[in-house]
Amino acid sequence: LWNRTAAFGGPTVRPCSAAEATNPAVRCLNGPFEVFEGSGRSEYRAILTKLEKRFSDRYQFTAAYTWSTLRGFDYGRDISNPFAFPGYQGGDRRHSFVFSGLVNLPWGINASLIATYESGAPLSAVLPGTNNSDLNGDGTNNDFLPGVGWNELNRGINASELRTLVDQYNASFAGKAAPRGGLLPRVTLPNDFSFSDSFQSHDVRVAKEFNIIKDRLKFELIGEVFNLFNISNLGGFSGLLDAGFGQATNKANPILGIGGPRIIQVAGKIKF
Repeated sequence: LWNRTAAFGGPTVRPCSAAEATNPAVRCLNGPFEVFEGSGRSEYRAILTKLEKRFSDRYQFTAAYTWSTLRGFDYGRDISNPFAFPGYQGGDRRHSFVFSGLVNLPWGINASLIATYESGAPLSAVLPGTNNSDLNGDGTNNDFLPGVGWNELNRGINASELRTLVDQYNASFAGKAAPRGGLLPRVTLPNDFSFSDSFQSHDVRVAKEFNIIKDRLKFELIGEVFNLFNISNLGGFSGLLDAGFGQATNKANPILGIGGPRIIQVAGKIKF
């Protein structure tokens, strides 16, 4: 990668000839070499607001809202300049809200709720294909669509603007010779696509305690529902500009995780 082996114009350090293979004075390579690279830079900014009510009048709750940005660089997109493409990292979530509450109901019933909301993730738009998707000839494939940086979809560029940029690319680039061979691909967006999905989950717990032997043996009956409204929470949206662009490929935490398919469970607890 760092030697730009596949780049237009050849690698930075050329391969050795047979006569040069054992000559340390010649600047050439007999094979691949290992590079330990530790550079990197990211920035997280956030504003957290929190509202809390302590337990009184049989209930309590906490509500927290966070506005945040998580930015960095896509270091491997242009190996000539690792800082060429700043943007939003995949974990960026602009809005996040969490509510948790507890209430003591009549007949000794306790009910609690945890509700979680997050806005959608950002997405990139990259050209399909192999060598013919390398716009600048640096040796990396699937370059960004011109006019769209790293993870800028859903962060300032909407669907209408993306369609305009695709039309401009097709008019100015598609079908022309690519630096590393072949023709630059033509882009056709699906009729329906999405950049991401928001995340929602509502988890409810209801419990009642029964005295079997006063102050010596108690039994607690518990009922819980995770993702009460069975919201899909789609993920894995593809940024590759082909027929699968903007299509979800998975769901959040499908196995016993927050936001996964709705799960109902009943449990009992003996206290002594």
